[in-house]
Amino acid sequence: CPLAASGMLLRKAPALVSPAWLAANRGPSVKVVDASWYLPAMGRDARQEFEACRIPGAVFFDVDATDVASPLPHMLPSDAFFARTMSELGIVHDDHVVCYDGKGLFSAARFWWMLRAYGHPAASVLDGGLPAWQRAGHATESGPRAPVARASPPFEARLDASLVADLAKVRSLV
Repeated sequence: CPLAASGMLLRKAPALVSPAWLAANRGPSVKVVDASWYLPAMGRDARQEFEACRIPGAVFFDVDATDVASPLPHMLPSDAFFARTMSELGIVHDDHVVCYDGKGLFSAARFWWMLRAYGHPAASVLDGGLPAWQRAGHATESGPRAPVARASPPFEARLDASLVADLAKVRSLV
């Protein structure tokens, strides 16, 4: 599987990459995304933690951000909303996206699945997340994140409905 860092389009990325792999393959076509999210009882603020400590160059993805009106949490956004959000984070289809979270492996997998569900197979989860990155002795940064240049061409998202089960589908299987 060719690496995105080599300038070649990565058709499908490994589900997990190690901190050593990420450190060795950083480049303009490898985008790092903090997809941290915490349960209310955990008493943690994902965005505040992103500002305090993150992998250099990482951007923050809000797992709860959606344009779909629903009383339920974590609903998938529309194709247009997801595409716009990815473009605002500077992500294009040729990028290999490596996502992580501050817990180690808690919410990053949700974002990994969302990328794949919206047609972006070049996505991996950082094995062990930010804690593993730090244990490996890699640098971190803090403070407000500098604005990211909007992706060009814009990210295109098309939800693969076969990867999502709604209530009717779940009931039909029980």
